[in-house]
Amino acid sequence: MRKLITRILRTDVVAEDPPVCVDIGASGALPAEWRLLAPHSICVAFDPDTREFRVDDSSSSGWRRLVKLNRLVAEKPVDAAAFFLTKSPFCSSSLRPDTAALAPWAFRELFEVQRTVSLPAVSLSDTLTELGVRRIDWYKSDTQGIDLRVFASLGSDAIDQVIVADFEPGIIDAYQGEDKLFALMRFMASRPFFVSDMRIWGSQRIEAAGLHSLGALQRRFVAAILKMSPGWSEVTYLNDFSAPPDSRRKSYLGWVFSTIKQQDGHALAIAERGLCMFGDPLFEACRRASLAQMRARYPRLALHVLGRALAKVVRHLRRW
Repeated sequence: MRKLITRILRTDVVAEDPPVCVDIGASGALPAEWRLLAPHSICVAFDPDTREFRVDDSSSSGWRRLVKLNRLVAEKPVDAAAFFLTKSPFCSSSLRPDTAALAPWAFRELFEVQRTVSLPAVSLSDTLTELGVRRIDWYKSDTQGIDLRVFASLGSDAIDQVIVADFEPGIIDAYQGEDKLFALMRFMASRPFFVSDMRIWGSQRIEAAGLHSLGALQRRFVAAILKMSPGWSEVTYLNDFSAPPDSRRKSYLGWVFSTIKQQDGHALAIAERGLCMFGDPLFEACRRASLAQMRARYPRLALHVLGRALAKVVRHLRRW
């Protein structure tokens, strides 16, 4: 599969117009899912908090081109916007943490504001235009509360061209005036996307007094002794390709990205449509690869079903 993906990324139509990955809120490492794409792709990464972020524009980073910008991205550009640097760099935001709402949660200290700075905010569309980037193929944002408004600022035409969109919206009140998961889902429901993945993360519900009544070791491992309650989500949307793709490039990338996301049924449909529309034999190879991926899972499924059946028999015999 890796060889086929690399073969697609080296085709003329993709090499001449390389995939574009955008990461907003890029503290820490770039997504591991992008490693196979990197040598053939452009990545533009933004983060205003430099504590976990290094700024450069490089072609020697493992990417065809990697641009890392110490910029605050907002729905529209402004000369000066407040940015709240929190105890954890991964919680810093252009929205003020909601201290009162966070008080009953074990991870409240991560949101303690250590310093407030004033930063210029840039528009995503304007910045990409300045960089000579015409579209976004894989969009990822973890903006600590403004995922929806930044994505919506791209406009319908640009949004509909996105193939993968990864978000990290909140469920509880962590920031004042933040974009929540339900608002994002309502926005995306009217657009040509479907939810591919959703993972729920959270914290433990315990106030400061209760936490301090525990021993030091218990406080350190509070996540192991208290139930996690949902606090935020990592959610992935895939373009549903309900509109006929306007190019082989988009079909190629749709198949590659769907395969990386393990949406093999969707990848199969894209390959079959690409074969019909463009008559390109490479789509036949993609079609066969998607079918092979699904068939390869059958032995594991059969063993799982057999194991459950045997366990049921054992329980039945024990009752006798």
